[in-house]
Amino acid sequence: MVEYEKDGKSYVLISNTSRGVIRLAKDDIAKADQIPEEQVSRQKVTAGPKYETILKPTDGEARVDRLNDAMVVMLVKAKSGTVDLKSVELP
Repeated sequence: MVEYEKDGKSYVLISNTSRGVIRLAKDDIAKADQIPEEQVSRQKVTAGPKYETILKPTDGEARVDRLNDAMVVMLVKAKSGTVDLKSVELP
C-alpha cells in the first residue's frame, strides 16, 4: 500500500491478487457504505469505496512501493512466470 498526494488530493495505491493494483481517493474511503458480509468473499462487490484499476489482476501479480514523490516502482510477475520491474508515474 502506498499513500500519496497529487493535484491537492490524497490517494492510496493498493496491490492484491484479486483486484490487481487499484487507486482509491482517501476522501471516498470515509464516505463509502459498509460492504455487506455476504459480498466480502465475492469478486463482484457493489458496496465500498469507488476505485480506479491501475493494473488488472490478469496482467500479473504486482508488488508496489514508492520510488520518489512522483513515481512508484512495480515488480510484476506475469502468469507466464516472467518478472518485470517498472517505474510508473503516480496516477
